[in-house]
Amino acid sequence: MDEWFKWEREATPHTTFWFFEGIMRNMRIHFGMTYPASYEIYRGRILLWCNRLGGLKKVGHRLIDHFLSMRSVAEIEHKMEMETERLTRAINEVEDAQLKSLSDSQLTALYHRFQHEFTDWGGASAATSEPIAYAGEEIVESILEKQGIAGKEKQRIRSLVTSTTRISFTLRQRRELLEIAANYGIRRGNFKRKVKETRISSAIQKHAERYFWMHNGYLATYFLDSEFFRKELLQLLIEKSPEVHLKELDERRREFLKMKRRAIKELRLTSRESKIIGLIDFFGYQQDYRKEFILQAVGTLNSLLKEIGRRSNIPLLEMKYSIPSEIDAIVRGKLERKTLRSRMGNCLLAWREGAKECEVFVGGRAISEERKLGLESEVSESLLEIRGISANPGKAQGVAFVTMTSTEANRELKEGEILVTSMTSPDFVQAMKRCAAIVTNEGGITSHAAVISREFGIPCVVATKLATKLIKTGDFVEVDGNHGFVRISKRMN
Repeated sequence: MDEWFKWEREATPHTTFWFFEGIMRNMRIHFGMTYPASYEIYRGRILLWCNRLGGLKKVGHRLIDHFLSMRSVAEIEHKMEMETERLTRAINEVEDAQLKSLSDSQLTALYHRFQHEFTDWGGASAATSEPIAYAGEEIVESILEKQGIAGKEKQRIRSLVTSTTRISFTLRQRRELLEIAANYGIRRGNFKRKVKETRISSAIQKHAERYFWMHNGYLATYFLDSEFFRKELLQLLIEKSPEVHLKELDERRREFLKMKRRAIKELRLTSRESKIIGLIDFFGYQQDYRKEFILQAVGTLNSLLKEIGRRSNIPLLEMKYSIPSEIDAIVRGKLERKTLRSRMGNCLLAWREGAKECEVFVGGRAISEERKLGLESEVSESLLEIRGISANPGKAQGVAFVTMTSTEANRELKEGEILVTSMTSPDFVQAMKRCAAIVTNEGGITSHAAVISREFGIPCVVATKLATKLIKTGDFVEVDGNHGFVRISKRMN
């Protein structure tokens, strides 16, 4: 039976609806195709999104063929940036509006304009990453097999050639913060005094205005102020001077680029294969690029939902369990709160291929629909070693911290622990900076965990399928990022 693609994290129906509507309806407008049937399974505040992996890969191969017909990656990037400009204008329109002063009709009209732009962008700029990542990995695998490359060498080359050569916004933000310290002559011995100076405080304030959205997620949003970034800078300067930090980042990047160029040269690629590797590089970057604007847009969406909820006496969290087609009814007082509250336990949204709308199942019906999918697999507790894909080399051992939520990880994971989760996203970064290694159930070598682990130099194993079921918080585990396996060496009990 075909495997499932799974994506699991904190989320609510309204803050992800734009994406599913985009990939199941608007993507057809842009590319003449959609994802295979998609299922959103909510268990409280945790979303499990599922697609048949084989169908997703087929979409990815068709998208690769589509983009190979374009003149260059620069043309693809220009088109993506034009689409993002429209979304940015929609964000700015909401942010510039005095929401409380708008009439109900003006507020709902603004909401629908924003949601339309967000959904259209989802069908164009956000829809391509997952299919291309999985299809791209399949193509790279076939290239390696054709050339007889196997074992450790296969893992090394596969990881390198599927890595993006561009830096993530997480690393960009860290570099810019360190550059503030370097430009103003802050040293380890004077940083506590210097960061309070007016000119430096002003620079950090501008930095905060650019990156205040970085810890937003599909469940909650957070406004990061200048004090947050001041503390982050102080923590970095306790470790070493800004110049040393920047030098290490530059050296790591130069070494990676050199290794990637060498790996590609070793493969003796055809012209078509070289273009495909270039596309994989670009769409690996696009995964991070789209997340930068998703995090800003979900913050804007929350502002709209909060104001609509305030007028309707519905708390923001309950509003997030509505769907866009219900907004007008909510404003008119025609939708009962119990309808939204009923979805906060078990809820399933089914997006069938070719359907104009999603189907919503609640409570027992949601559980019944989930069982029909046959997602669960038995896990033997006697299993002590699991294999995945090596996303970044290196070895680490330590106490496991298992979680599905970034909130819990950022708050409770201790320095040197092993982060074990379904998949990571930018709202996990605080915890990722402290962990000794990263292990995920899902994702590939272009996933967020893979990209960030490479930039921070953290051993990482992805696509283990079973990590969060087999490993418990407190277990002592060994992570081998060189060979792609995780071993439980001592159970918590």
